[in-house]
Amino acid sequence: MVPKSHRAKPIHHKGFKGRLRLVTRTLGFRPLSGLTQLQQLDLSRNQVTDISPLSGLTQLQQLDLSRTQVTDVFPLSGLTQLKVLFLNKIQVTDVSPLKHLPSLTIHTNDDDNIEQWRAIGMNVEQYSRFMWLLENL
Repeated sequence: MVPKSHRAKPIHHKGFKGRLRLVTRTLGFRPLSGLTQLQQLDLSRNQVTDISPLSGLTQLQQLDLSRTQVTDVFPLSGLTQLKVLFLNKIQVTDVSPLKHLPSLTIHTNDDDNIEQWRAIGMNVEQYSRFMWLLENL
């Protein structure tokens, strides 16, 4: 049980620009549900397992779940604005709940899943950290 003084409060900010990189080991992700205008979210390298609080982020366009403990992407199935999803070094094997998101491209370096995900009609790009650095410098 988390002490009341350590519980997360909803995140609100008037000047919010739509991008958030969150690095935490203990904070739950429920406070993010209030950021309904959020467009880019990087949760990589966090110990998150449950992404259901993200299901209400209807403006989300880019999400990085790399190196998390997420196994189920079903909560993302209603995010129709989602265009880019990073799934590097992750335990997700079934991305079929996302099949109806035609604009979505999954970026991964997991060779085991690339062909399997493409076989069900997913847009999958092989991703390398070097490519990301070039694009974001």
